[in-house]
Amino acid sequence: MVRRLPDVFDVLLAGNLALVAVAAAGSLPGVGIFEPPALAAGILAFGAVAGFATTREDPDVVLARRGWHVASLAVQSLVLFGAVVWLSTQPGDPALSPSVWTLMAALVVGLAVYVVGNRRVIDRAEAAGEVRARWTASAPRRRTWVVRAVFLVAGVAVIVGGLVLHVPGAESLAAVGGFLLIWPLFVGRSREYAVLPDGLYVRQRGSYAGEFLPWSRLTGYRVTDDALVVERWIPLLAFHSKLGDLADLDAVTAALDRAFASADEPADRDPDGSTVSGTD
Repeated sequence: MVRRLPDVFDVLLAGNLALVAVAAAGSLPGVGIFEPPALAAGILAFGAVAGFATTREDPDVVLARRGWHVASLAVQSLVLFGAVVWLSTQPGDPALSPSVWTLMAALVVGLAVYVVGNRRVIDRAEAAGEVRARWTASAPRRRTWVVRAVFLVAGVAVIVGGLVLHVPGAESLAAVGGFLLIWPLFVGRSREYAVLPDGLYVRQRGSYAGEFLPWSRLTGYRVTDDALVVERWIPLLAFHSKLGDLADLDAVTAALDRAFASADEPADRDPDGSTVSGTD
């Protein structure tokens, strides 16, 4: 087993899970966030995760390509939301709960894990020459305004629901509605796309990192009168590229054809798409 020195990703990943451990231990009856049992749980989690990560060559890219850090963020978000809802039914101010603040800190660090991991996917792919095609395009204007309208209507509906409903945690809906109202500001910006052997890398132009999506999370592509559409399971989340922004549509569609064809074939293939020869 080869052990390497920890890097930024290892520290962030260990810190994220250490904060989760502290919050979990600190929420036990009779145990506070700053008491020895909770701090010991955090230290043990940090050491175990950091130690394990340094025995793996590319834990950052592995997590990003498999989407495990996304699942971690989703679970932590649900736990945080559930904690706020539960504490809102208890005496006192849930916003002042040390466990809630610790979970919020863990979520921020987890987001950093997500960003760094996804950035390293494209960096390693470029260094290895695995980028099969790339293009930069904005979404068609009609698509942009439709998505904006959906988010604005949803944001208003959630905020109104939070004001009308008299159930525990209803006040938290205002924050969710505010997020939905702000999100349209980021809709319509140009995106950079890169076709990799095992997935599509998508990044908003000018941002530090983007999102890696394995081909299993994409259902295909189509070309309309005004856009190249890379489809996902949820149609609203599909990626639309304005045809006028694509310098070589034929090269892009040829790369997508090969990528989706490779994704539908058996898994006994090398990352470059060549078939593994021979079995014993």
